[in-house]
Amino acid sequence: MNTGLAVYGNKGSTDQHAYVQQLRDGVNNFFITFIEVLQDRASERTPLQVEPGVTSGDYLSGFLQGTRSALTDSGRESITLTIQKVDAEAIGKLIALYERAVGFYGQLVHINAYHQPGVEAGKKAAAAVLELQGKVMGALQAH
Repeated sequence: MNTGLAVYGNKGSTDQHAYVQQLRDGVNNFFITFIEVLQDRASERTPLQVEPGVTSGDYLSGFLQGTRSALTDSGRESITLTIQKVDAEAIGKLIALYERAVGFYGQLVHINAYHQPGVEAGKKAAAAVLELQGKVMGALQAH
């Protein structure tokens, strides 16, 4: 079965080139989740205007809506999650959502998402490298 989860992301026009082109015209084997943020730059009292009367948030909203429309026109499916603002609570909720989605998806395709022999093999290999580096540094300091 050809299936899997891949997470890509960025904001604004950076993705309007190769990435969105691939999503629009490439193999249709994916599902897109857009995350829309309603509040513009919570850390500033006055939103950053990139031109008179137009904020960076206005541009990001336009890019989201335009990209979503372009992908929909090509038969690509998506959902949009809308959050009020980017803060610790919202980020925590998104992390919890995606953690559960990965676990649920693993069950659907009969894979234990929490049994990760590849991750364990990487940790063991990294420990061996770190041990070797420690020996080399110790030898260099002894001279």
